Amino acid sequence: ILLGLSGRIGTVTDTLLGAARSVADLPSLWTGLGDLARDPVARARILDASWKLALLLGAGFAVEALTIRLLAAPRRRLDAAAAEGRWTWLRRTPLLLGGLLLDLVPIVGFALAALSLFGVVRPLPTTQLVGLTIGQTYIGARAAFAVAQTLFSPRSEHLRLIPCSDEAAAAWLSWLRLILLVGVGGYALAEAGLLFGLPWSAYDAIINLTLLAISLFMVQVVLRH
Repeated sequence: ILLGLSGRIGTVTDTLLGAARSVADLPSLWTGLGDLARDPVARARILDASWKLALLLGAGFAVEALTIRLLAAPRRRLDAAAAEGRWTWLRRTPLLLGGLLLDLVPIVGFALAALSLFGVVRPLPTTQLVGLTIGQTYIGARAAFAVAQTLFSPRSEHLRLIPCSDEAAAAWLSWLRLILLVGVGGYALAEAGLLFGLPWSAYDAIINLTLLAISLFMVQVVLRH
């Protein structure tokens, strides 16, 4: 009990230190944002990026959502098959791989839709770099979450590779989704800001704030579990 309590206190202490570092970095972030707002070239690049990235990512998300909808019937059949019969590794493996494939296909749809439009909208080089950074980061995070879904298998305990209850599997995936969302968003924002002209100190501020948010989530996970 004492060891567990000590570990939790250490986690909270690290989080508080991270918060102090993040607060110390805030002035450089505000200064960098102010410099960008006063720079006409930076404003033009950000305006160009805004609508073009919205179009590219919007198309990707639309294709991803449509693909998920089209694959709903195969997913239901796979879930129904998972609830039947005795389970051996020989029978479990094809269903696990099939479920993973169903989770990865929409991600491929997103990538094809978003990346294929680069030649149509013809973004500025900076906008293209920002778009590629955001797209690649999102694809990586979605692929990682797909693997996590395969491990926890929230739809079927028969396929679950990590032993836990249905409630625990859903909770872990919910926390992971939130952490990935914040982590990917913060990293993409920091990289985009750097490409648009933010100084490295502002980049560090965004990264530290992102890590602080993730640390706070991790503290909640530790205290609850």
